[in-house]
This record gives sequence, C-alpha cells and structure tokens, in this order.
Amino acid sequence: MIDSNTFGQGQYVGYYWYSDQTKPVVLKKPELVKPNLFSAKLPFIVEAAFFDPKSKISIQIRNIDGSNFVQRIDLSAYLSANPLATVQHYKSHDLLEVGTYKVVEAWKEVTKDSLAGMKTLEPAFTAFAGFVQ
Repeated sequence: MIDSNTFGQGQYVGYYWYSDQTKPVVLKKPELVKPNLFSAKLPFIVEAAFFDPKSKISIQIRNIDGSNFVQRIDLSAYLSANPLATVQHYKSHDLLEVGTYKVVEAWKEVTKDSLAGMKTLEPAFTAFAGFVQ
C-alpha cells in the first residue's frame, strides 16, 4: 500500500508512467511526491521510480494486475555496508529529457552446489538512483 510513510518528507527526482501515455512524466528537480498520485483507477500508474538525493532513498513502484508493488531502499546505508554494489549509468530512450539515469546493482554472495560448493555472485536487486547531471 502506498501511503504517507512510503515517501515521508523526501524530495524526489524520478518519473511515473500513466497507463494511457506513451511517455513518462519526469521530475527533473527534487519535489514532494504525494501518495494520492497512485489512487486513480484509470488511468493508473504502471511504473514509477523515485530517488531522494538528500537521504539517498530509492523507491520503485510497479503495478501488476491492479496491485502496486513497492520497493523502498535506503541506498546510503546499503552502499556504505556493501562493497559488492555497483552504480551503473544507462541511456534512456523514454526519458529523453534527462538522457541518462543511474541504477545501483546489488549483488549477494551464494554457495552453489553445482559449482562444487564454491561461492559466486548473484543479483540481489537493482534500485533507481537518480539522473546523471
């Protein structure tokens, strides 16, 4: 459920994409995001990604079969504690106004029986981390 706790008092950059649009709405400068943005039945927001540059909170929202799935990650805490995380830059075809966005790719170390018990890395999650200025 998306409520006032989802966003807190953060100021976010990012985007949200309505179901009846061909391009997303882009927030280039940090601003408050109101939870009621996600309350409409039609058109609804298919996906959204927000990043608070000050607190380093990343929020990704996907609407799947009418339900909103929310991933909220404190990247400042994660990045300082996890040397396996990398920050990648990607060119966007749909976010032409900003061109390039950042994503944190997190990895976890796992032991694989299929590799004779050796340790290997697997993707843990990806998190939107704003736009490249």
